[in-house]
Amino acid sequence: MLKRSFWAGLLMLAPSFALAQDLPQRGPYLSTVSQNSIIVNWRTVTMDSSVVRYGLTTGYGNEEKNVTLTTAHSLTLTSLLPDTVYHYRVLFQGKQTPDYTFRTGVTSDTPFKFCVYGDTRTQADSHLAVVNRMVTFDPYFVLHTGDLVANGSDESQWAVYFATICSSATSAQRFPFYYAIGNHEGESPLYYSYFYLPHNNPDSTESYYSFDYGNSHFVSLDTQKPYGPLSAQYQWLRKDLLKAYNK
Repeated sequence: MLKRSFWAGLLMLAPSFALAQDLPQRGPYLSTVSQNSIIVNWRTVTMDSSVVRYGLTTGYGNEEKNVTLTTAHSLTLTSLLPDTVYHYRVLFQGKQTPDYTFRTGVTSDTPFKFCVYGDTRTQADSHLAVVNRMVTFDPYFVLHTGDLVANGSDESQWAVYFATICSSATSAQRFPFYYAIGNHEGESPLYYSYFYLPHNNPDSTESYYSFDYGNSHFVSLDTQKPYGPLSAQYQWLRKDLLKAYNK
């Protein structure tokens, strides 16, 4: 009888052995989406491998993994279907995030919607109010026009930024964000370390870039770098727009 009660007790406790749901130090947050791929990013306090489970249902069925130990995690999910909603979750430090969804990029003949905002400058309450309003429109992606924080070299302000978009509001987990760097970021290495944006300028950096979505072409410029007619950025933009004449 004692043995039966003991094992019955273990069976009743069995669900506690499953991975607990939690959030990493930063994220997860999405970036650089296409019809067939998306990047999932997050940060952990201690070194850890990188694991994302994803699929068309909460059963997932697919896993992307990098066993290299790091605190800065970024995995690209590939071979995805266009204009499709996927479920995903991140595994980290013996825990797992809640289930989230993302939508892959649409084809050129499909309507889409997106949100544009900026100048958030570490004003958490105002930022949260705007993000909560954006979420109600269910955008396919979000453009941030710069000045994400008041001081791009202050790590504590980045903590506030990510807490706002990933914890207080569930937005960056659902919608890919694209950024234009502002003067308040000041070319800070922290900005470049946190974000995974297209690298298609002559220097292969995220300082300025372009991307296509559906039938449209988007360009992000960096006014902290030279942009006059003789500058590399201007010449790149001219060629970039010529190639996008049909967008």
